Formats: sequence, C-alpha cells, structure tokens
Amino acid sequence: MTQWAGAVLIGGASRRMGHDKALLRIDGTPMAEWLARRLREAGASEVLAVGGEAGREAAAPAGSRWVADGWPGAGPVGGIATALGAATTERVLVVACDLPALTAVTMAAIARTHAEAGDGIDAVVARSERGPEPLIASWAQRSRPTLVEAMASGGPSVRGVLDRVSKRSVDVTDAELTNLNRPEELAAFLADDVAVGTLPAAPVSRRSAMDVPEIDVDALAAELAAGRPLVDVREPDEYADARVPGGVLIPLATVPERLDEIPSEGTVYVVCRSGGRSAQAVAYLRDRGVDAVNVAGGTLAWMEADREVDRG
Repeated sequence: MTQWAGAVLIGGASRRMGHDKALLRIDGTPMAEWLARRLREAGASEVLAVGGEAGREAAAPAGSRWVADGWPGAGPVGGIATALGAATTERVLVVACDLPALTAVTMAAIARTHAEAGDGIDAVVARSERGPEPLIASWAQRSRPTLVEAMASGGPSVRGVLDRVSKRSVDVTDAELTNLNRPEELAAFLADDVAVGTLPAAPVSRRSAMDVPEIDVDALAAELAAGRPLVDVREPDEYADARVPGGVLIPLATVPERLDEIPSEGTVYVVCRSGGRSAQAVAYLRDRGVDAVNVAGGTLAWMEADREVDRG
C-alpha cells in the first residue's frame, strides 16, 4: 500500500469541556497522543498535529509535526485543508483529538480502502449505524480545493463538504465513535459507565484497548506445538521476509472484513513485528467476543530467541 499521512486536529476551543481536550489524559496519556499512537500503529508514514497558532505546538503529541492552522478558530474544515496542504503524501487520514475508543484497526481499514479505491475517490469516511462521522476520514489531495473554497465562502461544514465530493465509507461500531465533549462524558468514559445522553457506552472498547492479554514467545511455541491458531497482522512483504511458522496472514487493515476467517472458539494468538499492531488487533477482536491474545515482542522477539522462521 502506498504511503499515507495521519493528522490529529488539536485546534478546537474545547468550550463545552472547559479544558483543552487534546491534553486531557486517558489513563495517563493525553488524548491527542493516544490518537497519534493509533495512527502510527495503523501505518501512517507521518503524523501531523494540526491546529492553533504560535505556542500551540506544546500540545502536539511527541513525534508528530505541528502545523499551524491556516484558518485559526474557523473550525475543522480549515484544519483538514491545512493538513492536506502540509502533507507530502497523496492521502491524509484526519481524526479529531477526542475519540479515545477509535482503534488502529479501523484507521488502517480506512486508509486501505482509500488506497484501493484509486484516484477517483476524494474521501473515505467512517460510518456507523448513526451515520457518517466526518471527523474520521481519509482525504485525497484532489479534495483540497473544495475544502479551501468552502472556507472562502464561509461554509459549509465538513459534512457539507463530504456531500460535494466523491466518497466511500467504512463501517465501524457506534462505540468506536465515542467522542468526549463535556466533563460528564469524560467522567462516564473513565468510569466505564453507561451511555450519557447521546454518548454511546464504550467500556469494552476502553478496557480491551488498555488491558490486552499477552503471551511471551516461549509460551507461544508451546501453544503452537499444541495446534493453537496464530494470526499475523503485518503486511505481505513483512510476512514474506520472515514469519513465525504456522501464522496465517491477515493484515491489520483487513481484519474487519476477514473477521469470519478468525477462529471464534478457543484462544487465537496474534503477532506483528514488535507487538503494537497486534495489540490493536487483539483489542478489536476481544470487543467482538474473540478470545485473542497478543504475542509480546512480536516476530522480532521470536527471532531474537533464535527460533525457526519461515520465509518466502
């Protein structure tokens, strides 16, 4: 898959929350940092932190490139246009900073869908039963003039821009679209509480993302010898280069569409290069009732233990 960039919008005023949402912590991690990590795990070649004016770079996640908003204070349409103008890739996956239940699996699926759609598609947007979520979308560079024109005319909203461009969607669960706008919503999310107002309950997504069960490579070897299944969520070139014997290739971005290929009974082990992508896959699978376990250290740990690998 060709390279794509990720962007986290951090320029919002957070008036309803009363505190800077980009810096609000979920289990010790600022929300903007949480999203930036997921973008990297999904395969982003670069992560941009977009929003604000001079001094706002202090809110940018570590390892990201801060970009001042070309239309400060004017809303997310300008942030998306700014991200496209700053990126060096053809496509940019742009997300709001207040989506702590969004997984790398979903991000990767959106990026892959856009790459496979070809040059005729301007945007690919996440969609749940509640409808499209315009602040989780991959945008092509060809869509930037429409965004800039919208800013020049004083509108429309991101949803309105999406109505003007060619697009596709990727299905996601309502829980993944949990966004935190008010203090009571943040409190409910942190407490694993029930839904608050229009906020969908997302305790399972939160718990599994924060507490993924793991197994080390020595224990994995014993489980594989006993016939337990192993799923490898890396890309095909990584898989061909070196892999744990017996692993079935299901790249991270294809996990949602190939869910029926993953055993739903008994334990299934999930591996990637070093454990990051597989942890996200495990969180996603456990949310859907699969007894998935992450391989700590991934394929690198397997090789460092001088265990046999398959190639080709």
